[in-house]
Amino acid sequence: MEHVISRIAKNQKNELRVTLSDFTGAPRLDIRQWFLRPDGNFTPTGKGVSLATEEISEFLHILRNIYRKSTLGDKATMLRDGTSYIEVSYSEYRGHTYIEARAWPSNKGFTIRPSLTPRLIKAIEDASDSDIVTQSSRETEPTEYAPQEHHTNGFSHNNSSGPSAWSNLLVVVAVGSFALMFVMHGFVFVFLIAAFLLKFATRD
Repeated sequence: MEHVISRIAKNQKNELRVTLSDFTGAPRLDIRQWFLRPDGNFTPTGKGVSLATEEISEFLHILRNIYRKSTLGDKATMLRDGTSYIEVSYSEYRGHTYIEARAWPSNKGFTIRPSLTPRLIKAIEDASDSDIVTQSSRETEPTEYAPQEHHTNGFSHNNSSGPSAWSNLLVVVAVGSFALMFVMHGFVFVFLIAAFLLKFATRD
């Protein structure tokens, strides 16, 4: 499944496409440069960035900041894991300013003029609000654990050894300990009385 969110023309032969795809079972947002072939059809290039749905929000935040608040040379980094990241920068080349997003260590990315960046931001916002992304976000949210009941031979057994079981065990241990202490102290008391009487009886 592939759904084109936006097509942003960079010039007569190149355009930037924002696309939602679901070829691997996990939706991804692809921002990629396409070029016009001699036969009049566009084809994708290797210049682009692919984002998992959980990365869209952070990438959008960084892109907005670079566009609205940065000056030439500013950079911002979005960490992906221990060895890869995406860098968004505000750069200049041969007198032209542009915003660049590049994934490392693959060193693949795209560039876009500042004047076209609002369209890119809007396209990513639309993709983030789409049913595909919101559904994927709900599916990846952690769910609360609910103890499962298993029925064997007509009896119901709950997996959860809840707090009541531990409380009962502690009560039994405490009562047993007190009873044992009482019995031991009772034996000591009887022994002392017997010793005293024996000593008294054997006095001359």
